Amino acid sequence: MKAIFLNKQGEVAVRIAAMLSELEVGERIPNISDLSGKLSVGAGTVQTALKMLETEGAIKLQTRGHQGTTLEYIDRILLYRLTEQPWIAGSMPLPYTTRLEGLATAFYKQFESVAIPFNIQYMRGGKARLEKLASGAFNFAICSKRSAIMAKEDYPNLEILIEFDTHSYIDEPAVVFAHEEDREIHDGMKIGIDEYSYDHVYLNERVCQGKDVTFVPLKYSELSEKLNKGEIDASLWNLDELKEKFILKNVHKLGDAIVKEMEDACTAVLVVRNDDKKLQLLMKDILDIDEIHQIQGKVLEKEILPAY
Repeated sequence: MKAIFLNKQGEVAVRIAAMLSELEVGERIPNISDLSGKLSVGAGTVQTALKMLETEGAIKLQTRGHQGTTLEYIDRILLYRLTEQPWIAGSMPLPYTTRLEGLATAFYKQFESVAIPFNIQYMRGGKARLEKLASGAFNFAICSKRSAIMAKEDYPNLEILIEFDTHSYIDEPAVVFAHEEDREIHDGMKIGIDEYSYDHVYLNERVCQGKDVTFVPLKYSELSEKLNKGEIDASLWNLDELKEKFILKNVHKLGDAIVKEMEDACTAVLVVRNDDKKLQLLMKDILDIDEIHQIQGKVLEKEILPAY
């Protein structure tokens, strides 16, 4: 925190900054007397605090007579740095594919470029990430659009803030089989599903629709073992990962029509709590979506090394 904020007026400025960070440009700010009462300080202290923020270039106010004072400009990133807010914490899947490594790299580069303290916890299972976000353990979570849509039914306080490109989360789903002679899912098969993943359950149920199959719960790390032991016959999985870890002759792509239908499982989204407006506005200012796509693409093309 800058030294000028380490006094009484600076303390008030920090508190006012937190309030103003929830406002959009053009919105009316609370009047001096309301701020004085809310902060239990004198009007002069409030005026000095507002002037400090304006002098630093973090805000610009416009007095409009009986209409009050409006927020004409706000630099949320500068406000965050000036007033030393807490670290921003997020969660995303383990970067077990180059595509996810690219996404993680892009996020770190974005936050480093604006010098805002930031960390990501890597967690397998969209259900676990979104549950922790809903409970307040994180500020945001990265998951597939399909997971976010399904999680909304369990956690109404969640919402999608940013949607990235199609195929920003996974390339496409494909089916991996235990036996080389199999080419498609048929009646009597045992299908592995990761119950910690909203979209994995959804995708497998969708591709098995109308088939008489048995779903067998498994963890991500157990897929290869259960296929090799014959405990499952097949599972729909991320093609990125299947390319790296499985014999491709046992992997079969789905038809174009069904892949198109499953695009929301391939699309990455950033999810937040819908009551955290200050964070929502700040994240939109920090994240350059086009640049995120470019960085992810360069990692995928091996033009830059992943760093996260």
